[in-house]
This record gives sequence, structure tokens and C-alpha cells, in this order.
Amino acid sequence: MFSPVRSTAIVLVISSTLLLSGCQYTGITETRLNQQLSAQLVGEDKPPLQATFSGLALQYQISDVQLNLEAAAGGQVVTALKGTLQGELELFGRSLALAAPFEPQITSGLNYVDGQMFLSEPRITDWGRPLPATLQPWLAQLETSLTENLTQTPVYQLDNSLQEQLMALLVSGVEVQDDRLAFQF
Repeated sequence: MFSPVRSTAIVLVISSTLLLSGCQYTGITETRLNQQLSAQLVGEDKPPLQATFSGLALQYQISDVQLNLEAAAGGQVVTALKGTLQGELELFGRSLALAAPFEPQITSGLNYVDGQMFLSEPRITDWGRPLPATLQPWLAQLETSLTENLTQTPVYQLDNSLQEQLMALLVSGVEVQDDRLAFQF
């Protein structure tokens, strides 16, 4: 890797470049996070989240996503999703079509890894509208599948500009504050 002297020199060059370019990044607003996450997940042109269980195949098309950053409880992210669950249920040798609104609220932490922020340890804290009774036996599997999908999708990536790419080299973590993420160096 780099020697301590060379590493220090690299950090100084990057820091100087950011300061001279007028970079005032100390964090990311909740609004900006919502814009990037919506661009990744929302819309008919985006692939739906998929879940397949014994006798049940589902797709979840997300129509809206809203992150709320809260400093409470050591920093948590509350994610509200809106969309439609669609799929087919195999029951007694027959295939039944299923479509239902699905609006869960998910509470999680946040991990920072190599310029990307991911939800960590998400759990559904509110299922929103009641789901059809035919889905009740699969609620635990549905929660596991949805939360696994969400932990693999970056909430934000520091790659939207040269300044962000340089910041990604310096940031060691993020702190969840009310309505924003603060960078840790």
C-alpha cells in the first residue's frame, strides 16, 4: 500500500483540492437521499423487487419511497414505501392471481462502505394497509425478502460529481442526524 508520508500527502492534496474548489460538503440532506433512492427504485421502468416462496411468486413495484432521518435511538432511518404486490399463489393445484397495495414502514440503521450508504438491520415496524388473508402465512418470509433486497440497494453513492468522488476517499463513516447525514473523517 502507501507509506505513511505518501498517504498524508494524498490526503492533503485531496483536502486542498476540495477546499479550493469551494466544496462545502459536510453531509447529505434527506431531500437529496430521497431523490437518488427514488431514481433507483421508483417507476414502471424500474425492475420490481422479486420474492419467491413455496407456492407463491411475488413482485413488488414501488411507486414511492421516502426516507426520514432521525437522530433518536443512536440514529435511525425510517423508510416508507408505497407500491403494489402482484403475483400468483399456487393453492390446491390452482393458480390464483394476487394484487394488493403494500405500504410498509421500515426502520433501520445505516452502513457506509466504500462511498456507498446502505440500510442495515432493517425491520418492518408498520405493515401499512392490511394485506390479504392469503398472504398471512408468508409475512415473515415476505419481510425477510424485502429487507434483504433493501440492504443490497445503496441509499446513496458518493459518485455524482468529482467533489463527491474525492470525498469518498476521505469519509470514514456517516452519522444519522435529524434530516441529514453528516460525514465522519
